[in-house]
Amino acid sequence: MFSKGDGYLRRKRHTKIIREGEEVLRIEKEIIKYIFASSPEAILIADLNLNVVECNQATLDLLECAMKNEIIGKNINDFVVDRDHRRLMKDVNITLEQGFVKDLEYACLTKKRDELIVLISLNIVKDTLDNPLYFVAIVKDITKIILSKKRLQAVFDGINDGILIIDKNYNILMANSAILRMFNKKNFSDLIGKNCFNEFYNNERPCDNCPVHKTFKSGNPCSMTKIYDRFDKEKMILHIDVFPIKDTDGTVIQAIEHLKNITTKIKLEEQLIYQERMVTIEELASGIAHEIRNPLGNIFASAQYCLSKYELPGKVKRYLKIILKNSDNANTVIKSLLNLARPREISFKMAGIGNVINKSCILFKAKFLKQHVHLIRRLPRGLPWILLDEEELIEAFSNFILNALDAMPDGGRLTITTYTDFKNNEVVISFLDTGKGICQEDLSKIFQPFFTTKKNGVGLGLSLALQIINNHKGRIKIESKVDHGTEVIIKLPISRA
Repeated sequence: MFSKGDGYLRRKRHTKIIREGEEVLRIEKEIIKYIFASSPEAILIADLNLNVVECNQATLDLLECAMKNEIIGKNINDFVVDRDHRRLMKDVNITLEQGFVKDLEYACLTKKRDELIVLISLNIVKDTLDNPLYFVAIVKDITKIILSKKRLQAVFDGINDGILIIDKNYNILMANSAILRMFNKKNFSDLIGKNCFNEFYNNERPCDNCPVHKTFKSGNPCSMTKIYDRFDKEKMILHIDVFPIKDTDGTVIQAIEHLKNITTKIKLEEQLIYQERMVTIEELASGIAHEIRNPLGNIFASAQYCLSKYELPGKVKRYLKIILKNSDNANTVIKSLLNLARPREISFKMAGIGNVINKSCILFKAKFLKQHVHLIRRLPRGLPWILLDEEELIEAFSNFILNALDAMPDGGRLTITTYTDFKNNEVVISFLDTGKGICQEDLSKIFQPFFTTKKNGVGLGLSLALQIINNHKGRIKIESKVDHGTEVIIKLPISRA
């Protein structure tokens, strides 16, 4: 049994514990009150219907209100733009189920009806029986951050060159609009989070000699020039610069990749070099042709005279005929040289390209039959007429046909197709053969004067053809694959300015 003294002590001890607990609660309440009042972020307490029952000074500052009564009693929806109301109610239900939601982006309105971008985190306060009592909303103004991000994005997208940010796993973290245009992508979602080597180069692993890999490995910037094969388009020459992004310890965590399309620049440089070379060749060719033509004419005439005037032994006649044949071949080369050095005046007239193609093909009818080469002509009716010099284009087309035939000594197929490119206002002519093709190394040289892979070739045919197409303000492109064939594509303007 307990004495009265023991009961007194127990009550006194119990009272002390209660008082100590009350003091702890008072201190905690003061701390919470201080945090609530001094928090730099807006804090609102709302009932289950989202009516505000309390808010701090930061909330007043955020919403540009002077007194709490301008906020307390109002519904949180009153401060959220109409387009976000439905989403807010959805997030409220998620909070009731999960207890909290974090960093939800909303647009809210100030007292002056200015729009702010904010991040809202919602928490639920429950009673001892786990019943929800209040919502606590912590609101952070990110308007300046968003605007700054948008400005940076505008600058980022305004750069004409492609910019990528890539992590150590070669995942694309960020890209600008120029990248979408450069690689024919529709949306950023086609790129973000995906491997650069797979999306751009269709590789299953990082590219050989990858500049991004070198930057991650060395920690230094890296540069290279790369040829990118675009589907159904011309090849693109890219100059790539990669710069490291390092953390405070100096470890490379990301890389910025700058891609500049230098295709046009390279082509212009090649064109200038070609033009300078042509000027030199034309001057040289003109001098050589005049110096050789007259003596060659004398040789030809003398051989012809001897054959017609004298009774000569068969062996001598055979040698004289060889002289005539080779003189004639040399004269053809000289004529080509003179045409290259001093092209004749072009006489333009409106005509159809189909007629020019048919006349060019007739010249090689016997050769087509002899070599068993099947000729297919796809010349649709209704092609627009263009300004052209028929004689000049027949010479250019004849070169393309002859080259195709030479590439198919044992038979094959030559398909000549024409169509109208309405987008670029051009007539397109394609010569596609199934011949032996041209290696990539030679493909870059084929328009150079005197370059040839033929045993008895001179190497002036394609140079003259290019000159003729250029005189027509046209463009020419040759694509080829060894053992698969070659395609010559000519584009001529429908109207010339």
